[in-house]
Amino acid sequence: MTTAGLTALTARARGLSTHLLSRPTLELALAAPDLERLALLLRDAGLPLASGHAVSFEALELAARRWAADKLARLARWLPDGIGIAELLFGDEDRRSIRAMVRGATAGAAADLRLAGLIPTPRLPERLLKELARQSSVKSVAALLVAWQHPLGPGLLAPATADEPDLFAAERALGTAHVAALETASKKVDRGLRAWTAETIDLENMRTALQLATRVSADELTASLHAGGRIPRAWIGEAAGLEALDARVQALAALVPAGPIQDALRRYGIDPVQIDDALLAARLTVLHRRARLDPLDAVTVLQFALRLRAQVTILRQAIWRLALGGVPIVPGPLMEVV
Repeated sequence: MTTAGLTALTARARGLSTHLLSRPTLELALAAPDLERLALLLRDAGLPLASGHAVSFEALELAARRWAADKLARLARWLPDGIGIAELLFGDEDRRSIRAMVRGATAGAAADLRLAGLIPTPRLPERLLKELARQSSVKSVAALLVAWQHPLGPGLLAPATADEPDLFAAERALGTAHVAALETASKKVDRGLRAWTAETIDLENMRTALQLATRVSADELTASLHAGGRIPRAWIGEAAGLEALDARVQALAALVPAGPIQDALRRYGIDPVQIDDALLAARLTVLHRRARLDPLDAVTVLQFALRLRAQVTILRQAIWRLALGGVPIVPGPLMEVV
């Protein structure tokens, strides 16, 4: 990608960032007393909610999804063909969406529930996500992805067509395909984005290590980790081999340089519910610092995409807080970085 093209893309991302929701708006959303006032707040903030119609939880979810998809689509118009940054921007969202479809098909969940909290991308727009959400099996999800020539489809096909499909194997296959796509994309981007890719692979390996630690031998675990990261796979395998969960988490965290990501691993590594949000907040903190030092750095584009993901996550919390009867929510780490 040319320097001029990267500068234009970065400037576009900075401009779009001014159209994201403010922290006070998100705080008000989390404290909204009822669905109608939440809808009014979000409508005034720019979400596509028609006035004068009955409001439902599903309508708010759909509005958040379409609002986020519009932001990504605007950014995508500035992406030249064939550049690696597209995979960095959209790959994890696609993996997240496909993982939701795999879990939904396995559990027989309703289509609306499978779509909750997802962000459509140029490769998986809302129309295709809805089609995936209607599938009754992981095999049919994989078959559609292959037919659409999505890069994550072929990797999912093998575990999906096994005699006894295994959810864990399917999610591992998705992770492997995602990392392979990232490694290919990283060859087309600058040094800063290659460092981001390597860090992403390291964190993916750590998640895998925590999941597999009690399932396989140390050698098998190490062999299942992805190349392309900065942390030697043998070190991750050794840390994951410790007997106690907390000891494994602390040993893995020690492999990461001191800073927000290490802090997130130490504090939330044993909490499967909060670790993803904590790592997202930590990585946003790192990107924010880099962007302040160099406003034209390409990481500004990643920062925009991750802020969008964080805001959708918070909006979903606000919506389903009311669905569960208005239970108070303690602001999580994402509120510090949005």
